[in-house]
Amino acid sequence: ARQYITDVDGFDCTGGLFTDPRATLLAEDGRHYLMATREAFDMINADLFVPFQAGTGSLYSKEHFESVKHRLAPGGVFFQWLPLYQLTENEVYIIARTMLEVFDQVSLWRNNFQPGDEVIAFAGHKLAAPLPSNRVDSHPDRTAAVAGKNWHDLMRLALPFDASTILFFYGGNITAARELFEGYPVNTDDKPLIEYMAPRTYRDRKDTAIPWFVGPRIAKLVDNVQRLCPPASDPLLAERLPAERRLPVAGSYFHWARIWDVIGDEAQCHQAWTNFIREWTDAPKTAADDERPKP
Repeated sequence: ARQYITDVDGFDCTGGLFTDPRATLLAEDGRHYLMATREAFDMINADLFVPFQAGTGSLYSKEHFESVKHRLAPGGVFFQWLPLYQLTENEVYIIARTMLEVFDQVSLWRNNFQPGDEVIAFAGHKLAAPLPSNRVDSHPDRTAAVAGKNWHDLMRLALPFDASTILFFYGGNITAARELFEGYPVNTDDKPLIEYMAPRTYRDRKDTAIPWFVGPRIAKLVDNVQRLCPPASDPLLAERLPAERRLPVAGSYFHWARIWDVIGDEAQCHQAWTNFIREWTDAPKTAADDERPKP
């Protein structure tokens, strides 16, 4: 693998994974390794799996999540990434419901804002404690990045992403919005729902007939989560600056702007862009401002 992954046209696409002395590579089954080891980890990252492949469903089970939680160090976090272009709403909600059964705190994070190709992560926190504080003022950089721009620049926008703007990708507090998922079953080893549902959904797909959980579907979930637990009062963000707590909403409006741009609705795209700029630059809000784009 090293030959083919680390030397493609002289470029190491692993970022030095095979050569970094801090990294230890294990050719192991991840689930069984976590069950057997006594080591504790600050972070466990479950990268994208193909949901409809045999055996993958067990990696979304309650038993596996319990094993992961036991191997997290105090204050540790587990990231379960999900390819929304290969999952339906039912499957995503079952996974969320299952994580809520195990972790004291679950949050949602966005990987990108590309309609149709969205990837999210459900983060399982070992402890229900606020995210670490950040005292770097990124307002000048945020303002400069959008100066003179309009919604026509959506695809060319270069936003600064660092520790002070990371909350742009924060979708919301799943634990505080758990009522959205209460009607869904838990995925267990004894009742492996995802193991059977995901391949059946993929097998039965016909062109674009399958309602993958992308575009407006995931955007509406984020809206509902933020409605039930507004970022301004989200206990997970209690130690963050007020301007930073506006960034999750800025991310939501930005996502809607991208969605409306793809759909071709210029009026809705312009409104979502205007709302994004207000939240991104921490501008004052008026009573006339729309709370959410209308899907």
